[in-house]
Amino acid sequence: MDPTDDNDTLIALADDEVRRVRSSLEARVPPDYPVSIYLYQPVGADEHPDGRLVDVAPRPPGAPDGVIFQPLSAGHTGAFFSRADAAEIFEPLVQAIDQQAIDTYGSSPLSPAGRQRQVRLESLRYPLISFPSQDLPPEGSYIHQMALAPSVAELALLDFPILGMVYTITPDGDRTREVRHLVHVSQRAGQAALFERVKLLWGEDLLLAARREVDTAYGKPDTDTFDNAHRLGILFVLSHHWFYPQRPIAWRLLDDLSRRRWFGAFGWQPPLLRVGPANVGLRENVDVLHRDFLHLCYQLCGPERLEPREIRLRKALTGGLATMLGDEMWLERPPANSTELRICTSKPRNGLITLVPPEPWLAADPGIPVFEERRIWQSARRRHREGPGTDWVARIHESLKPCPSACTKGEGRYGTKTPLYWLQHDGREGFVLIDSAERAERQNWWLVQFSRLILEEHALQRIRENKGG
Repeated sequence: MDPTDDNDTLIALADDEVRRVRSSLEARVPPDYPVSIYLYQPVGADEHPDGRLVDVAPRPPGAPDGVIFQPLSAGHTGAFFSRADAAEIFEPLVQAIDQQAIDTYGSSPLSPAGRQRQVRLESLRYPLISFPSQDLPPEGSYIHQMALAPSVAELALLDFPILGMVYTITPDGDRTREVRHLVHVSQRAGQAALFERVKLLWGEDLLLAARREVDTAYGKPDTDTFDNAHRLGILFVLSHHWFYPQRPIAWRLLDDLSRRRWFGAFGWQPPLLRVGPANVGLRENVDVLHRDFLHLCYQLCGPERLEPREIRLRKALTGGLATMLGDEMWLERPPANSTELRICTSKPRNGLITLVPPEPWLAADPGIPVFEERRIWQSARRRHREGPGTDWVARIHESLKPCPSACTKGEGRYGTKTPLYWLQHDGREGFVLIDSAERAERQNWWLVQFSRLILEEHALQRIRENKGG
């Protein structure tokens, strides 16, 4: 697929998100309220190479129609959002609109027509402020701004999701009443924007199905059925920078392990804003991902639903992530009626193959599907001859795209049988093979197919290299 097509699809999705969020905010914020709400979207274009801050607040009468945005290189607002510590600032930051802000706004890649539309909108939103220029901010006024984020009063956390910026403009810097309203609007608008973004990027059906799985598994220690929750965890990894743009931990994690291709394979783009520390270890990155996933679930489900299910949520995320990060491992086929296991350093004749995640996550994900190696190669050769038209491959790709297809579950949905074995990790003795018939209660069909897809992609790459592409 042409990367340009993916970008056009994401921009169309982003435009839809703007309409949804503005519609949601119309019931929460009066149209004449002097507050500007800008949603950050990590979609690139000539006018916004680092993503865009898009107006989503209800508009006053006479305001221009259509999408109005500014790039991150424009003015104090873009500079604030691009700060590495933006997630740690809980109070509005007051700054004078000085010559530097005007210069950066005027020299930004935003077109003159785009600047005029935004200045026209803000001049109607702030009738008491004098705008001497039709395409520049009002020099001498003051901007009070803070991050657009859900309420953090209950969480007492620094790393809350940042979805954009909220600001108000006043003639002087001492405006207690306006600032108090700004904090209130930021939290209410942030919660609404979070719900709309989650529903759009992940799919409301998938979110509800994953929640039901986690709820059902609670209180059943032997239940590992998290099919939709595994898929939700991988979608979270691919979309992490839509919620935490200042520190794209998921991108760095996959980049370190040469998994960059997963973003392009499923129609996602890499993060455009990379301001956080880069020299973080693998384990630390995954710990942060777990924490971010739990924070989002906390916001979406509420503390009374999350706390007793925290272990299950971690397990669901780890299962998908471990498959994504796994390396190939060859095994000899065990003797009949035996779980005896022998790991091979090279491909055995008529052996088995699986994906083994890095050691820190083996104990957290006890069920790893194991396949017959020859069947993986047969399927890869067939795909090499016939092209990528296999139905189950298309379904996997559709299920991980932005705004994925409707939630599906069950073996018949992806057209494959169960794996031959499950690989279970025993922290004391290593690995143990378990016959699939003994684990018939496992219904992680989607995760099985995702593992199979990765193994086939590895085989396809070797076939193409041996045949010169």
